[in-house]
Amino acid sequence: MAAPLPGDPTRVLVAGDTHGNLWHWTCVRLPAARLHQVDGIVQLGDFGSWPLTRDGADYLRALEHALAADGRWVVFLDGNHENHLALHQ
Repeated sequence: MAAPLPGDPTRVLVAGDTHGNLWHWTCVRLPAARLHQVDGIVQLGDFGSWPLTRDGADYLRALEHALAADGRWVVFLDGNHENHLALHQ
């Protein structure tokens, strides 16, 4: 079970299919979150979670840093472009 969302989110951005694209997060998605003053982002599938690969771990670490610097969070539903074995561990 996932941890509860921080605070009491009243505004969220709902999006999908980032496929591990950090540029899209930092240049499109996070600026949109700031513009619309959302508390966090709900990613609906194809987030790009591949934590057992070097590129995947680098992506997750860089995205965590960008989200923390922005004061926002992200939760995601897995899609077909995730490492499901790693997610279930």
